[in-house]
Amino acid sequence: MPTPLQNVVEYVCEFGSSFIEEMVGKVQERRMFPLIMTVFLYVVVNAWLALLPGFETLKLNGVPLLRSANTDINVPLMLSVICVGSVEFWALRARGFAYLQTFVDMRELSTGLRWLARGRLRDGLISSFYGLLYLAVGFLELIGHATRIVSFSFRLFGNMTAGVVLTGVVLFLIPLVVPSLFYGLEALFGLVQALVFAGLTAVFAYAAVSPPQH
Repeated sequence: MPTPLQNVVEYVCEFGSSFIEEMVGKVQERRMFPLIMTVFLYVVVNAWLALLPGFETLKLNGVPLLRSANTDINVPLMLSVICVGSVEFWALRARGFAYLQTFVDMRELSTGLRWLARGRLRDGLISSFYGLLYLAVGFLELIGHATRIVSFSFRLFGNMTAGVVLTGVVLFLIPLVVPSLFYGLEALFGLVQALVFAGLTAVFAYAAVSPPQH
């Protein structure tokens, strides 16, 4: 007979599996579940730990002895690097080197240069123009993928830090009933941030491993 703890663990795993499968499909879910579920649990547990008495309040020389890992920029940055790196790895694994054409697509430019060499000036110029345009779009796509690290990091860091600061201010101003409401909101907010972080990772991964649509 399963213990209550086992039931809770199984429920959480089944919820995570269904959540990921709805976005990426059953085949990709098996590959992405370990990382996405780990990130979700890591973020939400750290968010909820910060609500325990003593976090952010016990200080030594003005420095908190205990603090939420989500409010340290190094932790969101580490999670972002791992998630974005995994997305690119999954894409290369699923689509091979053809995935690199997302960033550097020389086919149209090569066709234009061949036509220019054969004297087909009009077709060569048109294809060369589109080839250069595709390269520019690929460069912007590369920047977009790189900035995901910054976006992931500061979204989690900023939201978690703001929540901790808000809770601390409310505790200082109204140390009776109202803070309990903010604690509940902060717990819900931590869950939402974990879902957003894990969900975005799944969405980016699915977009990366899926073949391009023309």
